[in-house]
Amino acid sequence: MLKWLKQAGSGFLVGAANIIPGISGGTLLFLLGLYERSMTAISNIKPNSIKTILRYALGSVLGNQRKENRKNFIEQIHALDIPFLISLVSGAGLAILLLSGVMKFLLEQHFTNTYAFFFGLIAISAAMSSRMLKVKKPIHIIHVIVGIALTVALTASVDPAVNTQAKIERDRDRIASQTGVSSDESSGVRLKYTGRYSGKELAAGAVSGAIAICAMILPGLSGSLVFILMGQYHEVISAVSGLKTLQLDYFVFLTIMSIGMGLGILIFARAINFIYKRFYDDTIALMIGLVIGSLYALWPFKRILIMDQYVKNGGGITLIESTTIQTNINILPSDIATMLPALLFCGLGIGIMIALDRLALKRKA
Repeated sequence: MLKWLKQAGSGFLVGAANIIPGISGGTLLFLLGLYERSMTAISNIKPNSIKTILRYALGSVLGNQRKENRKNFIEQIHALDIPFLISLVSGAGLAILLLSGVMKFLLEQHFTNTYAFFFGLIAISAAMSSRMLKVKKPIHIIHVIVGIALTVALTASVDPAVNTQAKIERDRDRIASQTGVSSDESSGVRLKYTGRYSGKELAAGAVSGAIAICAMILPGLSGSLVFILMGQYHEVISAVSGLKTLQLDYFVFLTIMSIGMGLGILIFARAINFIYKRFYDDTIALMIGLVIGSLYALWPFKRILIMDQYVKNGGGITLIESTTIQTNINILPSDIATMLPALLFCGLGIGIMIALDRLALKRKA
């Protein structure tokens, strides 16, 4: 039981990392000494192994050899390390449920200091990732540059200032005609699908989930950053924090996204094993470039716009006047009073990652 709780606790840290744009769940797995075990366990989940487990599970409750099938079932799931994966995923899921609302509040109310904290986390993560290179070669500089260029290009193409206002205005009549639910009424809807998400938005959620999970299991690359780059981060944490309203829209959105994530991780875990065995240092160098490039997105000082914004509220639309919108245009801090708290939070992020790194080195020693 103690072993399971320890693994679940590790999963909680991984889940907490994955909702923070700037720190990778894969990095936490690596620092906790669980990365290789996790990738191996995921890679072992194949159609034939699933069929075998299901056959033993069915045979343990039906047929004449229940005891033998039950024994084979237990041996099989332990051979595939499934109990370990379940404890890890359970801890990560709990962290996401408990902390997503907090993260939404911090980003909305304390953007600069929150991003400064993330900036410190990912800056030191990039330095740590460089130690993963086994043999450093000049060609790796090119891989790093490519990674930086890719991340910066993706970041520059997703401007939060060009937000969902125009899109929601176009969808306003469609949503109202489909649901017949006003903004005020939708806030009290329980156990009912109000049509908050279109088919295209659900498909985008599945695709972004599949891509983000690939980033989540790479040390140094943040899945939350991928959500930000794809314009899905606010949607995801809003859906998770909105589960407490019991609107089925959120359950449907997160379920479809989870399906995409499940398929993505099953495919990508095998790809990681293949690539790492053949192009390990090249892959790590590219990853380091992605990490460094993501600092562009996490620069805490952004140009601010004040504008009216239409926001989805259940099945309806709510107009929020004079909303503060953070653009993706980086600027220098306007005054010392703004800069000093940001520096403190940046230092805090660096300090936490250094502490985790020392813990990993101590564990390894």
